[in-house]
Parts: sequence; structure tokens; C-alpha cells
Amino acid sequence: MLALLIIDLKTSMPLLNRQYDGNEFKELPFPVVGVLSSVQLFCDSKSAELLQNDTKTSSTLWKVYAESLKIIVIETHSHTKEWMERLLDRIYNSLVFIIGLGSLINPVSIQQLKWQMQSCIPLIDSILNREVVLHSQYTDTHDMCTFPDTDVLKDCIIAFSEKFRTSYACLLVDRRICIATDNWLNLKPLETGLICHFVGSCVLQEAKVSDIPVYLPLTSSSVGQRLIVLNLCQKCQLVLLLGGDVELQDLIFHTKRYLGVVEDRLKALKELVSLPFSSVMPLISQCAVRGCLLVDRVKLQSNFYVSEMTESEEGKVKSTLLYFLETTSTAPSSYNDDGKGNTIQVDPKEIYIHLKTFTCYYQADLSYRLYAVFSCAVKLEDIRSFASSLLSCI
Repeated sequence: MLALLIIDLKTSMPLLNRQYDGNEFKELPFPVVGVLSSVQLFCDSKSAELLQNDTKTSSTLWKVYAESLKIIVIETHSHTKEWMERLLDRIYNSLVFIIGLGSLINPVSIQQLKWQMQSCIPLIDSILNREVVLHSQYTDTHDMCTFPDTDVLKDCIIAFSEKFRTSYACLLVDRRICIATDNWLNLKPLETGLICHFVGSCVLQEAKVSDIPVYLPLTSSSVGQRLIVLNLCQKCQLVLLLGGDVELQDLIFHTKRYLGVVEDRLKALKELVSLPFSSVMPLISQCAVRGCLLVDRVKLQSNFYVSEMTESEEGKVKSTLLYFLETTSTAPSSYNDDGKGNTIQVDPKEIYIHLKTFTCYYQADLSYRLYAVFSCAVKLEDIRSFASSLLSCI
């Protein structure tokens, strides 16, 4: 169970609450909201600051943002404290993304702010949903799905973006960046991650074209940008950040003109295997690789692969990889003496965990991090051989 409550600090009024039990989203029961709000009021009266509370069944974390909001997250001991803190930061940034920093910290009225926060629900639900597998919040990288032989497609997208005088354009396939302009990849991974979550939410999946004002939390938190989303085919969207007066009808018309010639190619993208995994597919089958994530620490990009299996098995692999990613991202570092009396931090280079159903493996060097899930029967030497072959192909 994962629950969220946002409170206005000045009035202790609850502004938004969500609860996710693994199957559906709903609002928190009123008594729970009342208790949390009362605890907040009591602490304010005693000039006390709430940080964290642990019980036998759950953990509760509080954090104040911009001296105006307190965000509370409750979870049932399935995550680390570091993960919860990242989640709190991401929830706050999602509010900035939809509402804007100015309106968030200086609202016209509390009731208006409460109403504005309702528009954040699709994005927040996508972030809380464990079935939506995006890794940017763990790796601080752009979620990518780069495919071979996409030069023609990239030329068409760049030409389309230049037509409307923007250098911010990208093609998303199943919430991940397939093709993007250089300026798009110069955005912060937090910002592109929020866009991927937002575009993938059910609200924007149903419309042929959407035009929504958004705020980039780290780049432009007070000045709105036009986020244009064009649904090209199932799970495939062209996304632009625009300024100025551009008519939606012109966008729709020129979409057919510039991208109509590559329509079949767009539809086929969902069936392809992302680079660099496509180059080692025989080895992936031989080593019984169930899923892996490759993080490029230089380009700030990550590519994800999961092998073909039933929906139930795929869900288990994804959740295992997420659990492994959470635990390794907060793995304790060792500390060495540099010979001059200074202590230097040394991150682990390799982690190997044998679980009941899977074997998890992590390897890191200066440029890459590899997280992989294998069948239990695979030997460690075969796993290391796969990792070396994959990294040597890059």
C-alpha cells in the first residue's frame, strides 16, 4: 500500500490525497486524513518538526516544500527511506510541472489551489503506479528506447520541429524517448521523466492532439510552456515544447505531410528490440536473461529490455528489477584511506543476489551501470560473460 497526503502549512488544510493498493487508486479514508492533519496541527502548536514515523506495519515520511506545503507519504515497509524521499521530491515537482511555482506558493485562495491540484491526479497516479516502469527517478537519466535504422524517421521529426520553429521535439514509444532533438536531451532527466509520465497517462492517450501549459521545475518553474502531444499510433506520440501562436489544425495537417511517409515504420517500432540489446540477442537467450537495464552515466540515458513471456511473469521480472534497483542505488559504499589522512568513498563495482525465483546482478564502471535479472539456474561465470559481452558491444 502506498498513500499520499498534501497539506497547506498555513491552514493545515488537506489539499490532495491518493491511495494505491496495487490494483486501483482511491482517496484516503476520511479518518486517516483527519488524524494526519491533527498531528500536523499539534506539532505546529508545539513548534515541533515532523520527519519520520515507523510502526510495525508501515513507515510515514513528512517533508516541507517552499515553506508552504507539507507532503506526507505512507508505505508498508516495501521501500527504502531514500526511495521515499525521492518520491516526495518527485510529487512536489509534479505539482510545479502542472500548476507552476508562483501559483503553488502564492495561490489566489486555498480553495483555488485545491481545485488546481485535481488536475495533477493523472500525473501523480502514474508516478505512484508500480506497473508503470520508468527508471529516471532511480537513475537520474533519460528513459530511452533507441532503435536501429531510424535516421529517416529522425530527419522527418527534425524537419517537422523546424517548421514550427522549436528545437524541443521528441518521439515517445511506450513512454520512453525513441528519437529526440539535442535540446530535448539537454533538459534535466527529472523534467523529461515527468513529461513521459504525463504523456503516458490515460488523459492524453485518448485525444488525437493535446495542447497543455506546463512548467519545467528546474528550467522554467514560473514561465509556462506549451506542451503539444500528437498521438501518431498506439503507444507512439510526437511531443513538442512550443512558444508563440501555433494553430492545432496546422500541426495536424503538417503531421500527415511530414510523417505520413514513415507511418508503417512508426507502427513497427513497438515490436523492435532496443539498442544495444539487439546486438547480443543470441547471448540473451543463451544466458536466460529475463530483463536488464543499461545506464549510460556519461550521456545520462538508460535503456530497458524485458524478454518475451506471459504478462504475469513480465510483471514479476519488472518488480524484481525495480526492487534490485532500489536496493543497489542505496547500497552502502566502502571508504578507503588515500594515504594522506583523507577518506574517499568507493562505490561497489559488482553486486550479486540470489533470490527464490531469480538471480540479480549489478556491474559498474566509469561509463555504465548494468542491472540484470536472470533465471536461478544461470551460473555466475555465465552472467559475468554476458555482462562483459554487452558492455564490449557498446
